[in-house]
Amino acid sequence: MVHISTCPFPALVEISVSTIQRIFKQDRQGDATVDTMASVSKVAKTKGHKISPLLLEAFMDVKVSKDLLKSLADEKEKAAKLDRKLLSYKERKHKKEVAKVEKELQNNQLEENKKLKGRLHSQIIQSVFAIYFRILRREDDKVRMRLLPSVLKGVARFVHFIGVEYMDDLVKTLNGIVENEDCKPLEKLLCVRTVFAILSGDGSSLNIDPFKFYEHLFKVLHSLDGTENRALYIELFHCVQKGFIERRKLISADRAARCAKGLANLALRSATKEGVAVSLLLKAVFIAHPSLDRYLDAEFVSSTVAPGGDMGSASGPLWELHQLRKHHHPANRAIIDALLGNPKSLTGTFSKLLHCDPVEYLADASTDIFDA
Repeated sequence: MVHISTCPFPALVEISVSTIQRIFKQDRQGDATVDTMASVSKVAKTKGHKISPLLLEAFMDVKVSKDLLKSLADEKEKAAKLDRKLLSYKERKHKKEVAKVEKELQNNQLEENKKLKGRLHSQIIQSVFAIYFRILRREDDKVRMRLLPSVLKGVARFVHFIGVEYMDDLVKTLNGIVENEDCKPLEKLLCVRTVFAILSGDGSSLNIDPFKFYEHLFKVLHSLDGTENRALYIELFHCVQKGFIERRKLISADRAARCAKGLANLALRSATKEGVAVSLLLKAVFIAHPSLDRYLDAEFVSSTVAPGGDMGSASGPLWELHQLRKHHHPANRAIIDALLGNPKSLTGTFSKLLHCDPVEYLADASTDIFDA
């Protein structure tokens, strides 16, 4: 089946990849996934990694961690809920003794099962990252750039499973990718999100300076003209959530202000639904960084810009908020009004936006009612 995924006929490739995805989703033990990953690795090497990006995206359905450890425990819980029949005293006593012995055996079996699944889990992760690293380190830029988006999505998905000893090398590899002039905005954002994920997990103990990756994030943020597809917006939102909300205690006030100003500008440039989603994210950034409240203070704003000063600079007042307050779309106006101190604006029709996640809002087709 893996060999078919490398054929030149798109219909057959889709069928093959769909079957592989089904194997990953339905594999409760992990052994079928290990065998499939071994086949993928072998085929990828044989073909010089000239494989379909769809095959790499199928890795996103691989079950790891708690998913592999849960199935057996669920089965035992279901078995314990069988209807109990009326039994005599001796039968109940005997049943208790049998249940006690069975429980001990089950505990031993469960422990062995967890160890087996742990070994399978380790093999799966090793196979996944062996394929990813071989592609990332390829000298053939054409093959690498074609597969790069799929690889980076997977690295961002599984990065918290790899050992700390590999993270420093991975960060250097990702830095080399974002520094490449041919690297596209989506690929840069995937690299940035992966680094933020590393720094938020076990990699927080490493001596990694994220400054360069924040600068790349700002460059992408300021380069967007509002016509990009939603996949790029969603990846940008993930980066901001990882880099400025989850890591809020490590972010300076100036850096948070640069992010807020960039998002406010993007909200003005974006189409209706994307603009509302950006405003929601801007609101979340303000909540995560109380230091930004100074930009809502009229005295601070008036004292920040001297006569003849640059009102559009990153450190200047957020005049964009007042422009957004006059936005043509009522949902955008409501969010900014709430941000500027009028929470009652997010009531009635827009009450759903009060605790709405920007990514979920952008991905949810039902929220198109606000686009009218």
